[in-house]
Amino acid sequence: MQVTQDRSDLLFIDNIQDLVAALTAWHDQKVQILEYMMTIPSGTEMLINDNETIVLDGDVHKGFCAGIIVALSELGTLPFEVTADAEEPHSPETNNDTQRHSDDHEPTPTRLVH
Repeated sequence: MQVTQDRSDLLFIDNIQDLVAALTAWHDQKVQILEYMMTIPSGTEMLINDNETIVLDGDVHKGFCAGIIVALSELGTLPFEVTADAEEPHSPETNNDTQRHSDDHEPTPTRLVH
């Protein structure tokens, strides 16, 4: 079976802040979908392969839920968190004449914390 993906949803990212935001949003969406799928009740009919249905009951439902649990454990929690720094880091060679002022309206830098 050959699977082709629609690539119309590709994002072109040119900075780390946008990358982190996109990755975090993607991860949150996938976790929410899987958590919703855990609430699918036994007896639900599921369409597979566009023409075949199975009923999620008994051991099939237990296996379905076990698969969702495995998927959630693999996704886990992202290994970083995003925090907004109050100030930009200054290098030792930066002097007062070249420092940015708060009224420059520069975006607050994002820092990844492991």
